Amino acid sequence: MKTISVGRSPENDLIVQDVLVSSKHLLITQDHEGIYWIEDLNSTNGTWVGKEFLREGRQVITLDTILKIGDTVLVWQPYFLSLPAQPQEVTPLPAQPKPEEITSPLPAPTAENFSESHEQASITRILYWTAIGMGAFFVFLVLFWYMGYVKKP
Repeated sequence: MKTISVGRSPENDLIVQDVLVSSKHLLITQDHEGIYWIEDLNSTNGTWVGKEFLREGRQVITLDTILKIGDTVLVWQPYFLSLPAQPQEVTPLPAQPKPEEITSPLPAPTAENFSESHEQASITRILYWTAIGMGAFFVFLVLFWYMGYVKKP
């Protein structure tokens, strides 16, 4: 029987560097009959086993089962072909940017660009409501003409 432990803690066989993964997240076991089991260790964010969500308990899996914990898709099958002697580290794909690395595609608001964007929004709003009003006027004109309230010239 082979078992690998998965989580953020260095004590695991498969160490996952993902903030959404618990320190001791799950166990994957291959029993004496060759059947694979996944056991979520009551992790905070649970485990996706294919399209099913597992928060606690055990479930049978196959070699083609996709496992996702946090933002990380686990490639767990090679660990049962040859179990590594040393713990292995895995980083999530795509790598999670640190909050200080995240850049906004828009410039930070200043007094100048705030007033410009505010003016553009005002003009857009005026044009939008003008078009709505003209459309409503046209609809009522046609309706009144159809009902006979407006005479043809």
